[in-house]
Amino acid sequence: MNAIHMFGSEDQRTQWLPAMARGEKLGCFGLTEPNHGSNPGGMETRAIKTPDGYDLTGSKMWIGGGVLADVAVVWAKLNGKVTGFLVEKGTKGFSAPEMHGKHSLRASVTSELVLEDVRLPADAVLPEVASLRGPLSCLNEARFGIAFGAIGAARDCLETAIAYSIDREQFVLHYQPKVDIASGRITGMEALVRWEHPERGMVPPMAFLSVARRSGLMGDLSLVVAQQAIADAKAWHSHGLALSVAINLAPSELLSGTILPRIYAAIEEAGIPASSITIEVTEDSFLADPERARDVLLEVRRQGLKTSIDDYGTGFSSLAYLRDLPVTELKMDRSFVATVHTDERSRLIVASTIDMAHALDLNVVAEGVESSAVATEVVALGADLLQGYYMSAPMPAAQVEAWAR
Repeated sequence: MNAIHMFGSEDQRTQWLPAMARGEKLGCFGLTEPNHGSNPGGMETRAIKTPDGYDLTGSKMWIGGGVLADVAVVWAKLNGKVTGFLVEKGTKGFSAPEMHGKHSLRASVTSELVLEDVRLPADAVLPEVASLRGPLSCLNEARFGIAFGAIGAARDCLETAIAYSIDREQFVLHYQPKVDIASGRITGMEALVRWEHPERGMVPPMAFLSVARRSGLMGDLSLVVAQQAIADAKAWHSHGLALSVAINLAPSELLSGTILPRIYAAIEEAGIPASSITIEVTEDSFLADPERARDVLLEVRRQGLKTSIDDYGTGFSSLAYLRDLPVTELKMDRSFVATVHTDERSRLIVASTIDMAHALDLNVVAEGVESSAVATEVVALGADLLQGYYMSAPMPAAQVEAWAR
């Protein structure tokens, strides 16, 4: 089941997924409720933390295959956050009576899930998510299975190809320079992943990144990118080129607790200054768990790395997180930068953002600078660094040293 694959612990995946793949075990997905349907915001099923685990109380309706399932993924509110739990068949207080009289295009039986003071052990919780993202992403997966069978099959092939290519090091990095306005020098590079497919040539990131995120492969891919970027930075430093390198991390990777320690270890092994690596995150990194995001970024800064908010202005921007989060840089989204010289509203947004960022002692990168007119305008407004095709398109690592000198 996708919920266990995406959000379960390693022990949960090992216990259930191989048997499910062989058809020896069945699972069901318990989200829909009698009074609120599949709206997680109105969820009435509740979980309470106990000294040795959790207590679940509530009910789910119109659940496909519930009466046959060996385990149910049940979504409940725990301290106000939507949390997933694995409830095994036969657990005391849990039942899945069959429902009759409901017309459905599905071949499976339809069930109700009844939870009456169900006591679960501490390891029954799905540890990798505690927000609406959990059930909603699973619903998206279900829609692929139900309504888009052909697309789902094609995506499965793409997922397999991505995993295969990660193992065989077919993903490469190109770098786009950041130009310091005050000195006119290249001071940093952003690492951008490309897929060097043996038959289709260079595949752009928009063709595979979203699939990698949805399929749980983003962690492996991000680690490959980070390790290669650090190795390239080491090579440049050894040749006297002290370039900083920016690495993008998706929200799930930022909060996972697994990739950042490996990045710290790679930096230490490379022997380069930690301050030469910048972790770029987007604004939605702070939505699911703002306190956790803040703690993670504080640790990133304690380790000596720099932090940047990418695509600033397109997400759920909040002045509170600019005040509270330990970031060192804002990257203005290209949608504002590209029209700064022709649209007065864009110009005002960019100007006010630059002024606010400088008041908070943050550097501002104008991203998406693709003409001299845009460059002239953002320089006049006080941006600190420029990035975009006007300066240079992304280039292979082998070309960086000659270009930067």
